[in-house]
Amino acid sequence: MYIPKIRPALVRTIGLLLVCCPAFFGCDLGANGPGTVPVTGKITYRGQPVPAAIVQFKPNDGDASHGAVGRSDAEGAFQMTTREFAGVVPGTYQITVVKYDAKTPEASTKENEEEEYTPPDEHARPTPGPKNVLPAKYANADKSGLTAEVTPSGPNEVVLELVD
Repeated sequence: MYIPKIRPALVRTIGLLLVCCPAFFGCDLGANGPGTVPVTGKITYRGQPVPAAIVQFKPNDGDASHGAVGRSDAEGAFQMTTREFAGVVPGTYQITVVKYDAKTPEASTKENEEEEYTPPDEHARPTPGPKNVLPAKYANADKSGLTAEVTPSGPNEVVLELVD
């Protein structure tokens, strides 16, 4: 009966895989991810809730890798997320808030679709993008005056009362 020789290097590699794989797959970053804590808030402008606004947290330490973003609901409430994780890394942040006009471009009609294509005038001005309906200062982290201190112990509830 033939018994194949097993190479020592192969045995070490298989042993290493058997030890490392369960340790790697057993790691759990949790729902909030590595080092993040839940942050919620509410936005009002002129005393009214601001739906569909985009809130951004810019870290004061300049490390953009742990900035965060959230979008407000119909009541102006929002929850912040950092990349693919819920929550925000503890620290001090400058905040920006924008809300773009929800007007949609003119819908095409059947007769417009049948017209022959005409290339745009090369001297024509580009169509402007959506308009921010909040005061411009809130779109700039250095000018907004909005800040947040996110603590590991929480609660981290941010109330943003925007004025003209």
